[in-house]
Amino acid sequence: MKKIYYLFAMLAMGLCVTNGALANVKAEMMTMNRYVNAVARAQTAEELQQAAQSLREAAIQAQAKKPSSVNSENLQGYQQGMQHFIDTVGQIEQLAKQGKLDEARELSKKLQDLKKEYHAKYK
Repeated sequence: MKKIYYLFAMLAMGLCVTNGALANVKAEMMTMNRYVNAVARAQTAEELQQAAQSLREAAIQAQAKKPSSVNSENLQGYQQGMQHFIDTVGQIEQLAKQGKLDEARELSKKLQDLKKEYHAKYK
């Protein structure tokens, strides 16, 4: 009988941990959206660089987790999409570091396109 209670306890804990991880992906996606907007609104190269750095960090955290809408077969594609997004943010950061604000802003428009593309596939 103790084994059954133990099994149920482990199952309940597993569900709580899983639901928490899934909720974190949603929160990180919302954070990413906020930083995408901050990148687009940046008035100086320094502001853009800071927003892009924060965006990259949030995207890396989201990449490491599995959203509930992504099954095991699609996980690799989701992670590759996130890596493409992260690479684009890295390019924006480099342009901002070089003081190329207009070029960085232009490239930041691609983030919205990537967001739409990958949400259509994995949301």
